Amino acid sequence: MAPLGKALISPLLESLQQTYGATDATIGLMMAVFTVPAIVMIPIIGIFADRYGRKPILVSGIAVFSVTGTALAMTTNFHSVLLLRFFQSVSFAAVTPIIITSVGVFVANTISSGA
Repeated sequence: MAPLGKALISPLLESLQQTYGATDATIGLMMAVFTVPAIVMIPIIGIFADRYGRKPILVSGIAVFSVTGTALAMTTNFHSVLLLRFFQSVSFAAVTPIIITSVGVFVANTISSGA
């Protein structure tokens, strides 16, 4: 679900305006606050995953994404939504490089084994 953090929310922005009390001018912040931190954090968290291992970073990222996603369903305060989307962005940044690396390792192993 983490890689779909933008694709699932963008068609819903207009309907979420009323729920969160956002204006036309501010509802786009839900997308910006998810995208911008991820752009900065993906390379940094990728380095941490190389240094400390993929599994702890992946599990932490999935846990944070799950908790913040659940919290989003329970709030109607737009400022809280933006803060939760920020934390989802950081957790997305933790999951993304590991997914890409895992797929690459799987493909490389498949090709080298001749399967």
